[in-house]
Amino acid sequence: MIILQYIEKIFSFMHKDIPETHVKCHICAGTGAYDIYTDCLTCNAKGLISKVEYNRRLEEGEI
Repeated sequence: MIILQYIEKIFSFMHKDIPETHVKCHICAGTGAYDIYTDCLTCNAKGLISKVEYNRRLEEGEI
């Protein structure tokens, strides 16, 4: 049990680095999951969308 808690603690501190060309998905907040059974279709379950796509969606009023 102690080993599992240690492993959980290690992975909780790991953060996903966001490249400069991308932003965190506004729909799933970077998790890649829309809900418990469905992947986010906006970012294709990656958690990130390109800045070009993000700006296009802003201009079209989707966000």
